[in-house]
Amino acid sequence: MSKVSSCVKQIIFIGLALFTFNVKADSDAMNKEYFKYSTLAPLSSETAVDCAWHSAEGLIIVQDNKLSLLTDEAKQWTEINADPVIISKSTMTTSSEKKLYVVDGVKVFTLEYIEGGIVRKKIKDLPFPITQGDISVNNDKLYIAGLDAEGNNIFLCNGVKQKNWGIQKSTKVLTAQLKGSIYIFANEDSSGKLTAYEYNTNKNLWSTIGTSEFAIEAKQAFACGDAHILFLGKGHKQLDALYLDQKKWVQFDITSFPQSDFAIAHDYKSFTIISTEASYKVEAIFPKTKYGIWDHLIVGLFFFMMLWIGRHISKREKNGNDFFRGGQRLPFWAVGVSMFATSASAVSLMAQPAQAYTDNWLYFSIGIVQFLLLPVTFFVVIPITRRLQFSSAFEYLEARFCVGLRMFGSLTYAFMQLITRMAAIMLLPSIALSSVCGIPMEVSIIIMGVVTTLYCMMGGFEAVVWTDVIQAIVMLLAMIMCIIWVFMSLDSTAADAWQLISSENKLMMFDFSWDQAQPIIYIIFLSYTLQSIAVPIGDQNFIQRVQAVKSEKEARKAALTQLCVAIPLNACLFGLGTCLYLYYNANPADIAPAMKADGIFPLFAAQKLPTGLAGIVVAALMAATMSTLSSALNSVSNIAVEDYVRKFKKDLNDDQALLWGKGLTVALGIIGTGMALWLAQSNTTSIWDLILLILGVVFAPLSSMYLLGVLTKRVNTTGVIAGFIAGISATLYCQSNFTLHPFFFTPIGLIPSLAVAYLMSFIVPGQPKDLTGLTVFSLPEKPENYK
Repeated sequence: MSKVSSCVKQIIFIGLALFTFNVKADSDAMNKEYFKYSTLAPLSSETAVDCAWHSAEGLIIVQDNKLSLLTDEAKQWTEINADPVIISKSTMTTSSEKKLYVVDGVKVFTLEYIEGGIVRKKIKDLPFPITQGDISVNNDKLYIAGLDAEGNNIFLCNGVKQKNWGIQKSTKVLTAQLKGSIYIFANEDSSGKLTAYEYNTNKNLWSTIGTSEFAIEAKQAFACGDAHILFLGKGHKQLDALYLDQKKWVQFDITSFPQSDFAIAHDYKSFTIISTEASYKVEAIFPKTKYGIWDHLIVGLFFFMMLWIGRHISKREKNGNDFFRGGQRLPFWAVGVSMFATSASAVSLMAQPAQAYTDNWLYFSIGIVQFLLLPVTFFVVIPITRRLQFSSAFEYLEARFCVGLRMFGSLTYAFMQLITRMAAIMLLPSIALSSVCGIPMEVSIIIMGVVTTLYCMMGGFEAVVWTDVIQAIVMLLAMIMCIIWVFMSLDSTAADAWQLISSENKLMMFDFSWDQAQPIIYIIFLSYTLQSIAVPIGDQNFIQRVQAVKSEKEARKAALTQLCVAIPLNACLFGLGTCLYLYYNANPADIAPAMKADGIFPLFAAQKLPTGLAGIVVAALMAATMSTLSSALNSVSNIAVEDYVRKFKKDLNDDQALLWGKGLTVALGIIGTGMALWLAQSNTTSIWDLILLILGVVFAPLSSMYLLGVLTKRVNTTGVIAGFIAGISATLYCQSNFTLHPFFFTPIGLIPSLAVAYLMSFIVPGQPKDLTGLTVFSLPEKPENYK
């Protein structure tokens, strides 16, 4: 035990040292430098640059009808051997997917740099020329806004006339594209102010954003970050911008732009200005905040507490039942809080305030639907999971169907836990903490991974539950503290605040429309009704918790406690997002263009909370992450022992199961942390997206196996496999051909699985099988001495 204590102390000191010295923030330094500048190689000619764009190989410009390339490694421009490209002052250009789109009169074409040369591709001509306009590309569709020959507003999509943005005639039009919408900025009078309009490309609807409060003389408009449109003009000493989340016009102090004509190349993180005076890249960054050493000490204290709990509980771990079920001696309220903490990752802790900030309370309705479905958990799920006394969630698949489905289910579950509940859950908050608080991603990932692995290895499931309780308290404390601080910081009256959130429909909880791209209440209810049986029975985290209490009655109390904790805490999170909306509505210039909406909660903490208190918020984010990690580690090690080790080692006793559990916990912790570090260092987003797509496609059809097993007596192994294939096919087809909200894919994957499985079981009858206790038609009898 002394060796363990010495190891724990070393980990604590290393963690504190990493958090103290590996930071970019300074508690005394807080500024609003939102952009970083880097100088590029000078041009070889004094002629103005006509246009520029980013290719796969580097930056390309058109100058004197010639094309030149500047790669990241090169220190000078290299002329490209290509046919001359003539760009006149009336020509409209934009870039998308490494291509330059050009509209010259009625001629439309693209330029793309491929294997050392320029490939020119002609696009269908316009029906008539457009003047005083601009172009944008969204989903490979070219949108053009401007004036026709009579000076009337005109809006085209791939050359086809669309409904115009307004009735007021414009003298000059700029466009930009962001998140599937096209934004039009029209100069409609002599004041120089721009009126902004949004065109939703999915719904083909226009909406008016508003008119700028100051004159804007801009050469080009483009998106930067998640919610800003920037406007650039020569000689400017301030950068004009529209912050879309608040529909507010703001100005940022910048280094003066060139007085001479310049070209602009841009992406969503930076823009490049090329002129004969000077050329430089401007990157959107986060400003320094007040987050500093005292905040790190608070976080270090939190880590120490987690390790102490693991070490303290390790004295009670005597066998496998202790390690994976807490000796079935845990109080229902602690298990209920653990159920909540396990599902409340840092992603949800950031995403829920962000959802209320950018949109409304629609996702809060999920908790209400889950509460209405609680009887299903009470009288179907808990009796089955407790009375059958399965050690693994996937034992049910073997008992109901076959051993092959048990192996497939447990392997898929383990993979999903390692990828989506370990690697992703560690990576995503680490990105936000790196940007907002200056904590390097690698430091956050390593410390969260190492500390969680250590306390899980020492204390097992009981340590998971009690650390979950502490972590839930830290989350609640951080939320309440921030809500109070936001209220204290608001200058508006209650009447003004209510008018603002009412006018923007910020408190809407239920969507009764039929818009399949939104989380409408019908699909939420259908999705969670289908999941209410299938998901808990197939979730090892749930199985462990309902079996960790003393009786079935206690298990019901635990499930009720989960929702009694989750609904108020979720209300606090959504309420925090609404309060932050009110605060930043009055202070829109405090939001950097580099800011992502999911970081609004940690941003406010790092910007506004006194030194030390921001550390509690960071500790809360890490607590939410670690509660998910610890559950994943313990549950996967549990199914590895029960579904694989016991299969090949029939004489495995409880002492050996304990050793296997501890060893697998360490191994899985190393694998999960390593995967998160790999994702943080790599740019292989296509592989990551493919993995998530596969897991998303498989989830609903896999859940259908449990739903079919519990609700039917006829469905057999052949039928359930056929249903699984049908569910995957239906999900892939709908993902490829329809624009649907993610909630739709649960019923899309489940309903075809249920129908095909039932039909196939009629066509290919299986061998008779005793299903006593495995369906709702014969719930398991209570075993002897069962509580």
